[in-house]
Amino acid sequence: MEGEDELDAGTVFDALTDNLERLVRSRMNYWLDGGTHDPYFHGWREPRYRGCFVFKWDERKVAQRLYGFLCNPFPRSDAGFQTCVLVLHAEKKEQETDSANLDRVIRWREDLRTNGAIASIYPEYRGTDRWIH
Repeated sequence: MEGEDELDAGTVFDALTDNLERLVRSRMNYWLDGGTHDPYFHGWREPRYRGCFVFKWDERKVAQRLYGFLCNPFPRSDAGFQTCVLVLHAEKKEQETDSANLDRVIRWREDLRTNGAIASIYPEYRGTDRWIH
C-alpha cells in the first residue's frame, strides 16, 4: 500500500533513548491509569477525527508526536476497554495539528490489514464496530 513507510510509530519508539522511552512510557501509563493531561496526550473533538489520539514529548526542543487511534478489541466482553494503536510519528513545528497526519491515521484505522493485524491478537475484534468514536 502506498505510504506503508509511514507506519513508523513502533520503529521510532524502539529507537528512543532510555530516558525518553521512560518518559513516553510514563505518559502512556498515566493514560492507561485514566489520567487526562493534554500536554502529554489527547484526542480530538472534531467528528471526523474522533478516535484519533496522540502521545507527545519534546526532544532537543522539537515537538515529537506518536499518532494513532483508539479502539476496543473486546467490544462484547469488556465494552469500556480501550487500546491505542499507534501508527505514525511526526515532528510538530506548527501550533496547529497537521490534519494530513490525522487523515493518515484514519486511512490506517480503516485499512483491512490493520484490522486483520489487530484481530490476529484479539480475535473478538473481527466483525465488530471496533473504533472509538
